[in-house]
Amino acid sequence: MTQLHRIIADCVFREQQPYTLAELCRARIAPPDGSTITAPAGSSGSDGSLLTLRDYLLSLRINNSPVFQQRAGNTPGISTADTYRFNFVGLLNVGQFMFLVLPKYYRGVTPDIIRGHETHMLEEFAAILNAIRQYLRNPNHKNDAIGFGYEASTDNNSGNLIDLYRFLLEDFAENGLYQSSRRITELNGLGEIDWNRTVNQIVPLRSASSKPVYVDIVSTRSTSDTTTIIRSIQAAVITDISRYLESSGLNMLFHLPTAEPSPKTLSELGDRDQLCRLLWKELRVQFVTRKRLLLRALIQYLEMRSSGQIMPLLAQGTCSFNLVWEDACKVVFNDEESLHATQPPQWDYYEPLDWADSYHQATTKTTISAGEITEDDSDETHNAAGSPLEPDVVALNRDGSKRYIIDAKYYIPRYKPVFPSERGKKPKGQVDRTPGMKDIVKQYFYLMALMPQEMSEGTVVNAAASDEDGGISRGSADSRPSVIAGNAFVMPGQIPLIPELHSLSNAEERNAEQSTEPYVPPREHRKLLVRRGATYFPFMEKQLQAIYGEDVPSSIALFEMDPEQALRLYVGKPDRTAGLERLASMFER
Repeated sequence: MTQLHRIIADCVFREQQPYTLAELCRARIAPPDGSTITAPAGSSGSDGSLLTLRDYLLSLRINNSPVFQQRAGNTPGISTADTYRFNFVGLLNVGQFMFLVLPKYYRGVTPDIIRGHETHMLEEFAAILNAIRQYLRNPNHKNDAIGFGYEASTDNNSGNLIDLYRFLLEDFAENGLYQSSRRITELNGLGEIDWNRTVNQIVPLRSASSKPVYVDIVSTRSTSDTTTIIRSIQAAVITDISRYLESSGLNMLFHLPTAEPSPKTLSELGDRDQLCRLLWKELRVQFVTRKRLLLRALIQYLEMRSSGQIMPLLAQGTCSFNLVWEDACKVVFNDEESLHATQPPQWDYYEPLDWADSYHQATTKTTISAGEITEDDSDETHNAAGSPLEPDVVALNRDGSKRYIIDAKYYIPRYKPVFPSERGKKPKGQVDRTPGMKDIVKQYFYLMALMPQEMSEGTVVNAAASDEDGGISRGSADSRPSVIAGNAFVMPGQIPLIPELHSLSNAEERNAEQSTEPYVPPREHRKLLVRRGATYFPFMEKQLQAIYGEDVPSSIALFEMDPEQALRLYVGKPDRTAGLERLASMFER
C-alpha cells in the first residue's frame, strides 16, 4: 500500500462544497522531501500553518479564475466568515497539505465513506485527471488557459512543480541524458576541412603549374562528451523526482515516465551552490534551444528543492471543468462541428440621413453583415458585433436526414417534490440549479436557425448556410431534408462516490422514507443516459407546428448522463456507431 492509499480518505474534497478551516486541516500530510512550511510573523504552531495555507490558496489563480475563495451567502449551521470552497477540480499538493478535489456531481464525499474504498477512489480520480489532460492535448484548445502552466524559459521559482517534473521526465524519456557537443580542430583529421585555417596555417607545396597543393589540412568535427558532470546532475534529478512520485503514489494519478538512471543522490554530487554554478557555466556556452531549456529547468529544480519556500506546489487540474464536460459530450454524441454555424444578423441602413422634416427624397438602402467591420473601427464597434451563437453539439443520424441539437450543461439540479394536501391531484414540485431562461431561449433559437427553410430539387435551403455557398446545405443521399429531430440539455448525473454494493432488489426493500437519495448502482450496472424530463414554453408548440409541422420538437429534453462512463468514453477511442445508437435511443418517439 502506497503512502497515498493511507492518507487519501482525509484528503478528498468536492468542488463548490463549503468547508471550514478546521475541515481543511485534515488534509495535512507528511511534507515532501526538502519542503517546509513557515508560519507568518506573529503566528505559531498549526494555526499559523493553516492561516498560511488559507492565504496561499486564496492567491492561486488559473487564467484569472480563483482556485479557492471565501464562500459568500448563508449556510445553516456554518459560519460564513470561516467557510471556503474550491472552484477547482484536480489535485493540489501544497506544502504539508494535499487536496484531491472531485467534480460537484459526486455525493458522499466524506472520509468515513471513502475509508476501505481507497483503490476505487484513486481509480475514479485518475480518470478525471485523464479527461482534463485529454482536453488540454487537443490542438483546438491550445489557446484555452484552463490549467496550471509551466514555462521552462523563465526563472519563476514559485510555479507549479508537477509541470517542472513533467518537463524534466519527458525530456529524459525522449532524449536521454544530456550530451555536450564540442567542435574539435585537428590536423589531417576525419572531419570537414576548415579551409580558412588551412590556408592561414599550412604552407602549401607548388605543383608544376605553380598551383598550391595542400598535403596537410586542418579539419573540424563535433564530438559528444558523455562524461560531463551535467549528465550526472540530470540523472540524479530524474532519480530524485521518480523516487518521490513512486513512493508517494502520486504517479498513479500523474502517469509520468519515471526512471532511476543514477545510483547517486544530489547530495553525493555536491552542495546546491556548487551544482548550480556548474549548470550556469554550461548554460553560458550552450546555444541549442532544447538544451538551454533543460539546463534552466535543472537549475530551477535545485533552487526550489533547497529554497524552503513557504508553499511548494504540485498541482494538476482546472477551474473550468465545464469545458471538459462540454468536450466530452461532443465525443459521446458524434458532434459535427461543420454544422454549428448560424447565420449572422444583417443590418439595413439608409443614406443619406437627413433630420429635416421637409426632406422626403427616397433614400438608398444598404445591407451589411454584422461581421463587416473595417480596421479603423472603434473598439466599441468590435464589441458590439459580439461572438456568434453556436450550439455545443450538432449531430446527424445514420443517413443524414435528421439533426440533433444538444447543449452540454455542467449544472447539478436540485429537485424538491411537494405533495398537495388534497388526494387525487397531481403532485407538484420545485427545481432549481437548472438551465435558465436565457439557456432555453437559445435552444429554441438554435432549432429555428438550423431548421431547413425550404426545399428545391433535392437540396435544402438552410438558414444557417453562408452567402458564399448560396444558402444551400446538402441533404442526405436520397435528398431528404436534414430536419431537427431532437433538442436537449445534457447534464452530469448525481452519483455516489462509493456505489452501494448491495443489489437493486435489496435496495428496493429499504424504506424509501429513510433515504432522500435515489439508489444508484455501481458503474458497470448503470445506464449511460437517463431522461429526467423536459422544459418548454407552452406557447411555442403551436408556433413551431405552424411553421415546421407536427414533427418538430416543441420541448427541450433534459437528460442526465453518468459522468464516470462519459469521461471514459471521452478518453477512449471514438465509436461513431455507438454514438448513433445513443442519439436514436434518446430522441425516438
